[in-house]
Amino acid sequence: MAESSERELTEARAEITRLREENEALKAQGQSETSGSASSGGRSMGWIRSTAVVVLMGLGFLLVPTAGVAVWTRNTLLNTDRYVETVAPLANSPAVIDDVANAITDQIFAQVDVEQLLQENLPPQLSFAAGPLTGQIKSTTNDLVVKALESDRFDALWRLINRQASASVVAVVTNQDTSQVLQIKNGQLFLDLGPVIDDVKSQLSAQGLSLVDKLPAVNPTVELPVANVTYIQDAQTGVRALNTLANVLPWIAALCFIGAVLLSRDRRRALVWTGGLISGAALLVGLSLAVGRGVYLDSVTSDMVSEETAAVVFDTVVRFLRNGVRVFFFLGIVLAFGAAVTGPAAWARKTREVSGGLVTQGGERTGWSTGRVGSFVAAHRMGLQLSAAAVFGVAIFLVSTPTPATVAWFVVALLVLVAGIQFLAATAPREHDDQASETDEAPQEVSV
Repeated sequence: MAESSERELTEARAEITRLREENEALKAQGQSETSGSASSGGRSMGWIRSTAVVVLMGLGFLLVPTAGVAVWTRNTLLNTDRYVETVAPLANSPAVIDDVANAITDQIFAQVDVEQLLQENLPPQLSFAAGPLTGQIKSTTNDLVVKALESDRFDALWRLINRQASASVVAVVTNQDTSQVLQIKNGQLFLDLGPVIDDVKSQLSAQGLSLVDKLPAVNPTVELPVANVTYIQDAQTGVRALNTLANVLPWIAALCFIGAVLLSRDRRRALVWTGGLISGAALLVGLSLAVGRGVYLDSVTSDMVSEETAAVVFDTVVRFLRNGVRVFFFLGIVLAFGAAVTGPAAWARKTREVSGGLVTQGGERTGWSTGRVGSFVAAHRMGLQLSAAAVFGVAIFLVSTPTPATVAWFVVALLVLVAGIQFLAATAPREHDDQASETDEAPQEVSV
């Protein structure tokens, strides 16, 4: 009887052990499934997040050059006042003056047959000199025209004819009436030099060059080709769209990069990528300008316009765009380096230790105590330095026409400000530390 009871007890214990093992196995399986589901969900969300970051970065990279060209097109090509101010320096360019002088001189001699006049007025025995004398007179005329073009009056006339030319382009883009201002023929934009030749004629006549008095009463039109605007005519809708979107594209590009940084798990690395992409986009625009320059020179250079003049015109018109390219390239480098130097890399830590250590040691060695100000700065050092960087970024964009030199000075000012914050933090009162140090150094009683 006792043996039977013992056997039943043993079997019951074995059954209990088996049930416990099954229960533990079921629990483990449930936890594994839950963990697997959570891990799968995490991987899925992580993939979506990473994809969003890549897409936003890509959009920002594409929008930066598009926004830059759109803003430049609106502010320069489609703004007559700004365009006139942009090309105003060309009135003092020796290459432009030479080409304009050649065009006017050729027009004068096309209207008056100087050689024929000389042959009619020279003695028969000197008729052979008509040709050489014509060349000499033409050279002298050209010199006088150049002298006339170097006066202040040409500067005013240059602004006038460029205002008319700009009005032609704007009229084409905006589908306005071009009957009064249109100076575009077969895709070429011409500058009508009629007002200039009228002024030059009066000056030449006053200086004794009477042959200009023989020009027709109706002043001939002298045209100088300066640009191929076929692409504007062929893409009116696109240019108008760029003109409209110029107000929003820069903000959309900025929001794309900001969104990518906020979504990224490693925001510091995202900032490095943002800086690199901004610099890359600026470099892309710079390379496009280099290629476009060659295309422009091939399409405009002719017998009337030298390659030197065409190059000067192109470089003058796009100088603000080039300046923007340099500024954004520099800003991207600054942003990428600034984000990288605050990272965990060995070189970044070493850089911070060396630079920060020098400033901190300098502050401590002065023995100064900046009181509550120093204590506040020491307690909020990181926040103050980040705020300084944010103010620096905003200030850059508030400058109307920043240059690389402007950015460089802003960076120097930021570094000085950050160093000043570090210095003030190092001069904060250290009463507690001094008391602790004295306590540690004071001899202690030993109980026996």
